[in-house]
Amino acid sequence: IGTTLHNTPILPIDKIVNLSLRMRINFGVLTVPAHAGQAVTDLLVEGGIRAIWNVAPIQLHVPSDVIVENAQLTQSLAVLSRKLSELQNEEEFREGMKRKIVVGS
Repeated sequence: IGTTLHNTPILPIDKIVNLSLRMRINFGVLTVPAHAGQAVTDLLVEGGIRAIWNVAPIQLHVPSDVIVENAQLTQSLAVLSRKLSELQNEEEFREGMKRKIVVGS
């Protein structure tokens, strides 16, 4: 807070309502710890945010005119990890087959 990141000022959370109303921001991405999720969501809604991509590990309560898409990062990470493991196993199998072909020639 009070610093910049890539020439973008880092502002305190209490500025979000005024800023999002003034800039007419409609979309928010929620990436906070679970214990802060609903309070920050309430600020986003107060600021006129109409759609929230929820990366936080919490079920949000919003008015019916606000859209929430819950990103399940833990499930996505598990799928990605499984696919990587399958790929590595396949590559190891192919490498083993190459060695057998070379040795058997």
